[in-house]
Amino acid sequence: MTIYDCAAAQKPPSAQIRGNLVRVSARHESTRTPTGYLVDLREPALLVRQDPDHWRVDPA
Repeated sequence: MTIYDCAAAQKPPSAQIRGNLVRVSARHESTRTPTGYLVDLREPALLVRQDPDHWRVDPA
């Protein structure tokens, strides 16, 4: 996963994490891309580790 504060800002990523995003519970829009999914969050959210290889995004 690559995490950006704002993709439009043209800044480097805020974080890069190895693992799988298994669920997004926060309000969002997702778009399929050739390399996976682009998820745009529509509310403040937290990235939570479920186990060593799996992550989820919950509302803050």
